[in-house]
Formats: sequence, C-alpha cells, structure tokens
Amino acid sequence: MRRLRPATAAALALVMACSARALRADGPAAAAASEVLEAEQQALQALASGPGEAALRLAERLVTLDPSRPGSWVVLGYARSRAGESAAALVAYREAVRLDPGDAQAHNNLGALLIARGELDEGQHEVEAALALDPSYGDAHNNLGAVLERKGLIPRARAAYDRAGGRARSHATALANLGTLRWSEGDRAGALGAWQAARRLQPSLAEAAANLALAQGDSLPPAGEGREAHAVRVLGLRAEAAARVAQQDWAAALVLLEQAQRLQPFDARVLNDLAVAADQLGRDREALSHLRRALALEPGLLVARNNLGIVQVHAGASEAAEETFEGLLALDPRFHRAHYNLGVLQAAAGRLDDALRSLAQAALLAPQDAAVRYNLALVQRQRGGSPADEARGYEQALALDPALPEALLALGMLRADPATPAGLRDETAASQHLQRFLEVALPSDAEGRLQARAWLQWLAESR
Repeated sequence: MRRLRPATAAALALVMACSARALRADGPAAAAASEVLEAEQQALQALASGPGEAALRLAERLVTLDPSRPGSWVVLGYARSRAGESAAALVAYREAVRLDPGDAQAHNNLGALLIARGELDEGQHEVEAALALDPSYGDAHNNLGAVLERKGLIPRARAAYDRAGGRARSHATALANLGTLRWSEGDRAGALGAWQAARRLQPSLAEAAANLALAQGDSLPPAGEGREAHAVRVLGLRAEAAARVAQQDWAAALVLLEQAQRLQPFDARVLNDLAVAADQLGRDREALSHLRRALALEPGLLVARNNLGIVQVHAGASEAAEETFEGLLALDPRFHRAHYNLGVLQAAAGRLDDALRSLAQAALLAPQDAAVRYNLALVQRQRGGSPADEARGYEQALALDPALPEALLALGMLRADPATPAGLRDETAASQHLQRFLEVALPSDAEGRLQARAWLQWLAESR
C-alpha cells in the first residue's frame, strides 16, 4: 500500500488577483454614531493612499469605537491584509461574518484572503456564501473563478469570470483573468483582447500589463526603470514561472524566479515561490533559507510557514517539521493543510490515534479536499478498519478528485488483491483504476508506476 506523504509545497501563485470589494461607507444607524462614520472615512482615506501604519491604527480605532459594527471589522480586515498581517486579517473578517452572517462583502473578503493564503476549499465556501447573498456581486464571481482555475476546473472558472462582467467588458480583474485562461487554452487572440480591454478599464492593473508584455515578447520594462517597472516585471516573471511549473519544468521556473528575486530581493512571496521550486529540485538547504527569509520579512505569510514544514520533512527533520506545523496552528487553528501535514507526520511515526484526530480536523475544515479523504482512509485502515470502509474512503476521495493518483492506485490494488473480500474484489474495476493511475501519475512516480504495472500484469495473467 502506498505510504502517506505530506502535501507538495504550495503551488506558485497564478497571476490572478483575488481582489477585495471596494469598501463601502454605510452610514451608522443613528446620528449619535457620527464619530464612527468620521473614523471610518479617515481609515478609508488612509487606505486609499496605500498600506501603512497610519491606516492600520485608524482602522483599529474604528473598531474600538464600535466593536459591534460588522463594517468596522471589514475595514480592519482590509487594513490588516494590506499591511501583510494575514492571520490578523482573518480574525477581523471572521468577526464581521459572526456579527452579520448576511454581509456578502465580509464573506467575499474573507474568501479572497483565504484563497490568497492557499486555503482554497474554505475560500471557495466563503465566496459562494457571498454569492448566495448577492448573486450580482462581480468581485465574488471573479474570486470564485480564481479558485476554480487554481483547482483545474476550467469550464466553471471561465463561466465565473464571464459572470463577473467579462462579457460586458466591465470588470478589469475578471477580464485579466479571462485573458490568462484563454492564453492557457491556446486562444492568443482572445487573450490579448481580454488583457487590452482590462488595461483600458484599469490602466494601472499590473497583472494585465505583465501578461500583455509577456505575450508580445519583448516589451517587459527593463530592470532600470524604477520600482513600479520592477513590480510589473516581477509579476511577469512569476507568471512565466507558473507556466513552467504547469509543464513540470522546475529548473526553468527556478531560473525565472531567481531573476524576480534579484529585482525584488525583499518580496516574501517571490522567496516563497523560489523555495517551492528549489525544494522540487531537491535543493532543501536553499529552500529552507528562502522560506526563513520570507518569514522574517512577512511573519504572517502562513503559506510560507506551511511550506517550511514540508521542506523540513523532505530534509529529514521530522521533529522540526512537527513543531513548525503546530506553531502554525497556534497562529491559525483553521489552516487545514497544517492539520493534514501534521497528521501525515504522526502516521509516519506510528501515532495513529493522533494522526486520525489531525486528519479528521482537516476534513472538517476542508470537506472538499480529496487528499485529506485519501489519507484519512489509509490511517483508518492501519488502525484496523474494514476493507469496506477503506474502499469507501478512497471512493469519497475520487468523487472529489477523479484524477487523484494515490486514491486510484490504492483502490485499484484493493480491488485486485485476492485477500480482499469477495464482495469488494472487482478485477475489471481494478484494471480501470490502475490504468487511469498510469495516465495521470507524474513520470517521477517510479514506485507507483512499478506497482500499477505489476498488478495489471498479474490481473492479465490470472484471467
């Protein structure tokens, strides 16, 4: 049976913005609350000038004046997010949702932040909650498109971008994302048209500028044209690196990200991406160095903290990795991938009860995560569960992700094994699962491919 393993380090960020909806200044219900309204206007004006300590302090004062007002917590969440305080921003947005579950903006901004942090399932849930409350909410449709595209659900992502206003040429970020999607599908003319329309609507949208420059070949701003030009070029380099990652060309991605890092040496997210690529190439020490620098620059970048634990596992430092995941969960108990990775480590150490609790918590927080369901089924089997429960767990994982290699191989072997009870053994289904595994497994998964071929040969000879 396949061994448990941690999640791959978080994928490189796509050039698609999960933008927060423009903050609205709804007047307080009573005239006596004019001080709250004035404080909100001051905070919004400060935020319009850019992230900074002054904007954050004004937003904190707004919440102090009226902690029962959901809108105040939305402003604080936005200020904290702009300041790079991701975990603290989550606290603020969740408080806004708790105070008013009917606030679509609070759900959307919470979802956008979760998606940016790599918590895709919970982020999608929040964005969908926003759309259930306000089906015309353009930013929420755009954010839904972003998370669906990152999950590989391309037709649904395209439809979400269209609903965001892509067809009406009225939502710049949705148009930029639609362009990226069309480019990935080989529709270059459609992509250029979408990016150009996005720039006409919002000339300052860096994602559209960077992608247009990449598509046109040689018009990326040169390195010596100032900070703004550097930022656009870095976005382009990250987008190109993401395309290389999709092709499993980690060496090329690493070269591009090293260029980006030279342009912006203090960008924590570039350092995180660089660490992912280095880790995939077996350069653990470099990956650890990049991640530690990223966290020194942005302690609230929890996706980097999660990646630190993963790289520590790959480097053989399991105890340090466990401490990293536990520390992350102390900062944010709802970061489901940390529960997942902690459960994998506990199972590998033979602490099956602890592993079961960690994986069950991950499943509770992210019920749509197929990898969690797969590992949960495997741990339950190791604890003496029945083959029927094991098969059910793998089937649940495949219902969520029909191309999950581990679940395809595990279910195929279970259904092929002569020791499997007669009611579960199915040679035809086993062959189908094993053949599908060989279609979707990475070329580097030599061990899994060897197992699948051996079982298929045995099935063929036994007939």
